[in-house]
Amino acid sequence: MDEATLISVLSSVSPDPKAGSRLMSSLKYISVDMTYSDVSNEGIDDTLKVQGDDASSGSESVFDYEQSEPLEPYQIKEKHQEIIQEALVADLLRDAGKEDFRGKWESFFDLKGEQQESILHLLVNEMNDRTYDRYTPFLTLLLDHSPQLPTEVNGENKTALHFALLHHKSKVAMHLCENVTLGVDWIGISKDKHDTCLHIALKRNLDCAVHLIRKIRAAGPAAAKILRKKGEDGHTALHIASEYERCNPSQVEIVRLLLEGPDAQDIENDVRAADKSEKGGLSPLRYHEHTKIKYDEKIKRQQETLTPSEPCKTLRSRPQGQSGRKSPSNSKMNLKPTQRASPGPARAIVSKQQPPDAEAATQIKSLLLRNCMEKRSREEAARIIYGPNNHKHINFDLFSRQEISLKALEAMWQTHVQFEEVLQYVAIPNLKVNGFESEEWTQKPYWQSEGRKDYLFIFDWLQKKGVKQILRIVVEDDEDCPHSDEVIVEALKTFDIRIWDWRKYDICVDTMLLAAKNAHNVKIYCKGNNGILQSWSYDGGLTRLEKGWETYQKAQINVAAFKERLTNASKDLKIKCTIPRRKKVPEHNNTSKIRQGLPEHREHWISCMAKFAEFIRGYPIKPNIPLEEVKVALLDDGVDTTIDGLNEIIPYGETFSKRPKDLWNPYHFSTNGHGTTMAVLIRRICPNIKLYVAKLEEESGYVESISDYDSRITVSSASKAIEWARRMGVHIISMSWSIVKENERGFDDFKKATNNAINDGILMFAASDDQGNTKAQETYPTNFNNNIFRIGAATVYGHKGENVQNSVDYILPGDMQLVQSLDKNIQLNQPRTASSLSTALASGLAALVLRCAALKSASDFHKAWSRETMVKAFDAICGKNQYLHVQKVFGESLAKYDPVDGHEHDILNDVVHQLLGT
Repeated sequence: MDEATLISVLSSVSPDPKAGSRLMSSLKYISVDMTYSDVSNEGIDDTLKVQGDDASSGSESVFDYEQSEPLEPYQIKEKHQEIIQEALVADLLRDAGKEDFRGKWESFFDLKGEQQESILHLLVNEMNDRTYDRYTPFLTLLLDHSPQLPTEVNGENKTALHFALLHHKSKVAMHLCENVTLGVDWIGISKDKHDTCLHIALKRNLDCAVHLIRKIRAAGPAAAKILRKKGEDGHTALHIASEYERCNPSQVEIVRLLLEGPDAQDIENDVRAADKSEKGGLSPLRYHEHTKIKYDEKIKRQQETLTPSEPCKTLRSRPQGQSGRKSPSNSKMNLKPTQRASPGPARAIVSKQQPPDAEAATQIKSLLLRNCMEKRSREEAARIIYGPNNHKHINFDLFSRQEISLKALEAMWQTHVQFEEVLQYVAIPNLKVNGFESEEWTQKPYWQSEGRKDYLFIFDWLQKKGVKQILRIVVEDDEDCPHSDEVIVEALKTFDIRIWDWRKYDICVDTMLLAAKNAHNVKIYCKGNNGILQSWSYDGGLTRLEKGWETYQKAQINVAAFKERLTNASKDLKIKCTIPRRKKVPEHNNTSKIRQGLPEHREHWISCMAKFAEFIRGYPIKPNIPLEEVKVALLDDGVDTTIDGLNEIIPYGETFSKRPKDLWNPYHFSTNGHGTTMAVLIRRICPNIKLYVAKLEEESGYVESISDYDSRITVSSASKAIEWARRMGVHIISMSWSIVKENERGFDDFKKATNNAINDGILMFAASDDQGNTKAQETYPTNFNNNIFRIGAATVYGHKGENVQNSVDYILPGDMQLVQSLDKNIQLNQPRTASSLSTALASGLAALVLRCAALKSASDFHKAWSRETMVKAFDAICGKNQYLHVQKVFGESLAKYDPVDGHEHDILNDVVHQLLGT
């Protein structure tokens, strides 16, 4: 059909002869749907649907045959307004009235007016929180006829629910939700990177936010994706609900609802996002703390600008329900064709808020912490809570220790152990607590009970250090003399335990209820006595029974009966019973076996360095001049921080050593004593350092007792530890070990981490494998990069050891008898390679070179901190056989000048000049 013919057709249906031409000039697109009554050309019924000049947005002009005119969008809007007004007076409660009304108006129900607004958009605009029930009959009829209307958006991608929330019509929004039968997906409709209805409700502090969350939760896990959507700020609903400035008692319930359900961990930001700094990259918990800092800064600025007599106006808000101006939803809509209804921003009702409620903020933070701790692994939780930076301790583990003193605990806390208020777990092996004061408890009734009481002091100490909740306890009690039930209750009653594993046999159920009333996972131990099993499975029952083991076969019969009774009592319980055969418990020997005697030919190396270390420890530091701290990372099996005052030099530590059952080996205890020995050696050579301890993961064979463990370094933990040391900004990494490459798994990451550290300028010291020069396999990390210092062991006479490889760079003392003189508390009953000891001494010597350079000047320090300069310094000490003759530099400088006569600077300058040439 050509244009002239079409104009003729259009003009024929209108009394205005120019209608066809006028309409054609305004059209961009014409859709002609011609339906024929039969195959012949007779009786043709031409129906035209003409799409107007806003064709891309879907606006439609329709023909009103009574007027012979197509309806423009503004006319459709007027029709919708007319329908809404007539609905208020129509009898829509009777079937006949509904049918008459529908017959008259239903052809307009699905049409869209200006800006693509549906009749539901206009209806919500007319409704308000006081009179919304007047429109209920019409809303019911409308949604019954056109159930898709709640999903339809206007030209700004807003649904009718958006309209209600943007106008602060909380009750209207709830009323709409109650009447819509489409499920809940329509609640989450939003343009990409724009706010959903839930975002809007939360940002405007509307009461309907709780209603929306509950409705979404009730729809099941699949609907929870709405809760995870990110809005225009890159934030989820949980971010908004957790914002510090919004904290009030009602907000606590909102956060709790958002965190309910098995999908709660997915509502948290992705773990990777927690490492990002860009907008929207913080986890909800970190965002909560971030907004608290921002709020405190804002209040501080406001207080600084106010006079003493002027009140802080920004903290005042209007009484609820007073807006100060008339709501636009209460006015009649008399719109001209060029006007349109717009929801617009909220201007009056919640423009100012009450100050945050401190108690509510504390509760919200605790909820976020607990959710993260419960549903994430230790590593994921740390990254979400703290990002890539240093973090507080989120567990406390005394694994492998046989004894601990409160003095040692206090020393750890004052230096490198800081606790989060919620701990993932506390693990205590069967150990003895020494040096505790009991005066404050001796008058308590539970003190008169039989049994041990020393673990009470550990949990009391944790509480005093700010720990409020412990999600999981793993405690190994003494079988012959366990803690009394009263003491257990007193120790744990304030910590809100969720997972119970206190290894005390035949414990009373009442004890667990009093000590951990909210526990949802309980592990209990029984010697097979049927009476105890009955007391656990029946209501009430016995609380004390005679001690004694049943036979293994009898225990099997009793446990089977116990499971049957407990299953009958509660079908929802999941029961798992294990009957371990009794094993012989080895006696603990708390006395270290120290080898006695020293070789007759002691080399002067250790004594020389001990004297110079004492000199450097007391060297006068220039006041008001910043001094670079020398940072050394020790990657080993942990360090017993209670030995040799090591607590004083450890600012931070991290463990990469995971045990079974989601437990972690603490970095502040050495599994085999190896790391402790290395730490003592490093500190004895250079006392003024900061030692960062990384405990490496160990491939292991696990046995029932949490005190029994076998270990070997893994490649993945070595990679992670090196990357962690980089983030800590260390200058030296000491690795007194080597790894044989058995397969390719993890070695690419290991090599990458090593090369990254070297590229950062970190001085890396690694041990020779002590396999001699006929070995079949290469060891790492020394074979990754030639810039790693390869260290071998020298004999007591200063010669290269028979098992030392030719490829080593330097050799240092490695005889264990020499090292023994450093600290009698170092346990020597574990095998150690000679080169591992030499590597620790080399790392300490490098730290000493840096310390001397830093004391002289900042420029000397930065010059010394490079592999090229450190090689030069070591070569200045070195003899022809790669042995570091420290006497000729450090010993002779001390002999040349008397520090008592004020020649400290001369000694230091002489040493730095010999080592660096400055």
